[in-house]
Amino acid sequence: MEEAKKTKNKGGRPKANREKLEKILPCRLTTKEYEKILDDAKLVNLKPSELGRQYITKGFVSNLFSEEEQNEKRQLIGIRNNLNQLVKLAHSTGFRSRANEIERQINEIDTILERYKYVSKSKPIR
Repeated sequence: MEEAKKTKNKGGRPKANREKLEKILPCRLTTKEYEKILDDAKLVNLKPSELGRQYITKGFVSNLFSEEEQNEKRQLIGIRNNLNQLVKLAHSTGFRSRANEIERQINEIDTILERYKYVSKSKPIR
């Protein structure tokens, strides 16, 4: 009986196996330097502390997506949500009634993804 209690699954999301960030490195910056870090962090969608950590550990930070690419990513997310809703509706009402709408959404996704088929994933921000 005691073994059953030990192995009982508590449920919930499992803990991440990420190393804890325990040490703090205080750093003084000029206003200009601080604003530059904030701008760079916003450009690559990171928190300023994570940006600084990547500068220190890697020596650079790569911007995977430009502003245009980020807008298209948001557009893809919207299309994905629409497609999920259409498929859910098609399951309840029948696929034939929603086939044209689903096909149109899939074609939009294909055209956006085709543009990024050969895009490099490592463009330094500076």
